[in-house]
Amino acid sequence: MKVLETFTGADNYEFKVVEYDSTLKSDLEEFCQKCDKVGILNNASLKALKFGKWGKQENWWFVYHKDEIVSMAGAHYLPHVHDKCYMINYRLATLPEWRNMADDRQNSRRMYHEFGFARLVPFMADWAVEQGATDCVVTTASEDHSEDRSGTMHKIWRFAYVVWPHEDKLSLLHKDFPLYGIKQDVWRFNWRNFRTGERIEYAR
Repeated sequence: MKVLETFTGADNYEFKVVEYDSTLKSDLEEFCQKCDKVGILNNASLKALKFGKWGKQENWWFVYHKDEIVSMAGAHYLPHVHDKCYMINYRLATLPEWRNMADDRQNSRRMYHEFGFARLVPFMADWAVEQGATDCVVTTASEDHSEDRSGTMHKIWRFAYVVWPHEDKLSLLHKDFPLYGIKQDVWRFNWRNFRTGERIEYAR
């Protein structure tokens, strides 16, 4: 198990960030089964994740509590936007009982409490830049396509237009971009670390 970081979250729970390798496949499958039971359909199976679709041009990261995955997200090549673009925070999902548990500080900054943005983005961004990314992006379904059983991306959509541009964490690259048959808003990550304000040093 490749542990990238250990940290204390809310209520003094201990967590660790782990990069995927083949020995963790059964853990991932178990997480997918839990997602299926609570209606997080995009993460309900390896097929739903499109796991393996991009081969060496994809990677996955997990947040573990003890020996179980409680949150996950992935990154993959996204040539639909341009030939040096990578999507990060792909298939971001956290089990309901573990949401908003990523940080033990009392503050109003929601991104500190989300595992994906607070803890996984730095590692996903680093990996994408190593692949040659000049843009790391996340997509949010346009408002008229905002069904999201996990609840995560809908919260992000509402948050995005107020906070992200104002604080320069992310910038809107494309609005209503046609991607996989759905209009989506494409946001470029400017910050590598949402907790420290460190910016991404993109490939040139």
